[in-house]
Amino acid sequence: MNMLTMEYLGTTFDRKDFNRMIQDIENKKINMIVTKDLSRLGRDYIKTGHYLENYFPENHVRYVAILDGIDTYIESTSNDITPFKAIMNDMYAKDISKKIKIVFREKQKNGQFLGSIPPYGYKLDENQKGKLFKDEYSAEIVKRIFEMYANGHGSIDILNVLNKENILTPSSYHKTKTIASSKWNQTTVLAILKNQAYLGHIVQNKINKISYKSKKVMKVPKEKWIIVENTHEPIINEELFERVQLIIRGKDMSKMTKHDYLFKGLMKCYHCNWTLQVALKSSGKKKTKNPYINCMGHERRGSHPISMNYWKFENQILETIRIICKMYLDDPMFLEVYKEHKSKTKNILDEYKKQLQNIETRINEIDSNMDKMYFDKLKDIITEDAYTRYSNQFTDERNMLINKAVDLQERINIIKGQEEERIDETEVKMIVKEFLEMKIVNKTILYRLIKKIQIDKDKNIYIHFNFNSLNIINDNMEIQNDMVHIKELQGVG
Repeated sequence: MNMLTMEYLGTTFDRKDFNRMIQDIENKKINMIVTKDLSRLGRDYIKTGHYLENYFPENHVRYVAILDGIDTYIESTSNDITPFKAIMNDMYAKDISKKIKIVFREKQKNGQFLGSIPPYGYKLDENQKGKLFKDEYSAEIVKRIFEMYANGHGSIDILNVLNKENILTPSSYHKTKTIASSKWNQTTVLAILKNQAYLGHIVQNKINKISYKSKKVMKVPKEKWIIVENTHEPIINEELFERVQLIIRGKDMSKMTKHDYLFKGLMKCYHCNWTLQVALKSSGKKKTKNPYINCMGHERRGSHPISMNYWKFENQILETIRIICKMYLDDPMFLEVYKEHKSKTKNILDEYKKQLQNIETRINEIDSNMDKMYFDKLKDIITEDAYTRYSNQFTDERNMLINKAVDLQERINIIKGQEEERIDETEVKMIVKEFLEMKIVNKTILYRLIKKIQIDKDKNIYIHFNFNSLNIINDNMEIQNDMVHIKELQGVG
């Protein structure tokens, strides 16, 4: 007789050692399982019942729960009340999950950092649980990253410098502080640049589990994040942080050349949506080198080539932007278009929220039906086969609804994120006026006006603004909502 003793607590049966045990049962290596009590087998009463009443007997496996007096090899009253013990264990797990979540939320609201690894640039206070304090070495690296980005260096430029100087990545620094086990990447740099922790604030509750029985998580809408300000010493000031966020909103993630071109980072290939590069190439009889816009990866991605003189492009696009900005200030119809867009967006969000609420209601109905059906099985109102069939149907539907709920929440988060990036009407007027009064265009202001500029192989230009413009069409320009289409820009070849 082979015996395996399990001492694992959990609501899920997708556990490494449990799966190994099931494999051993399939291979006829195990014919008896012993646990301290029934809860150690599992706290999901439906799956626990499946193993006790179906799987173990079918595979000739004896199950013993020592403290509960359960032994499937012999007849006893303890075995008869096993289903009720399984339900109580499940309810206990659910109750504990709720209580733990409440405690965690209260700690988060009090500004206590609950993560096991602090943000890069900080250490955990050994004397005060959940308190962050500045780590002088890594804090200087964080400050340097922010200053480099604010001064025109792109994230790739920054990571190349850090890797060249063998600066430890956050993961390597927290683990060893001596040996680099990984290289800096763009995701890590941008995550640091977006982290409000460096202002002295703690931001938590950004993701939530679907339920205490599921491993799947959903992103929490920003309005439900728990943000506690001034919980620890800041590394950078608000002015620097805001300047960096303005550049990030402009999606300036391209490689930087030694020239900081005004539209660098805003230009996208219409065909593949990659950030367009500005490179110097010879032109004319004198072979002078001029900057040209091109899509570096068009051949590899099967896209069309793009080639356009940057300086001529910049002059024409700036003039176009000035025309649109003047129209915005002079024409009252802009405000009506803006209001119409806000109304449409609200209707879409309301519909998604309604669908999400219906899904949550249906999931609760399924859970209630499965509970009732389980008790009906215990009372022999329905057969074991009928219970298994309906249970599988309900489980499949529940999983489908959970996936749909995750997708809907993602859509809601995307729309809300886009609306947060879109500037309100009052602020737009201030920025537009400031832009029109400038003799030398400020890149930060430009990034507040423009979301992106797409260019296609035929020199069509699509300027996407961060505000809604007027619907008009003239000989070479079409304006629809927040996008301006310039047809076949001339003289930039």
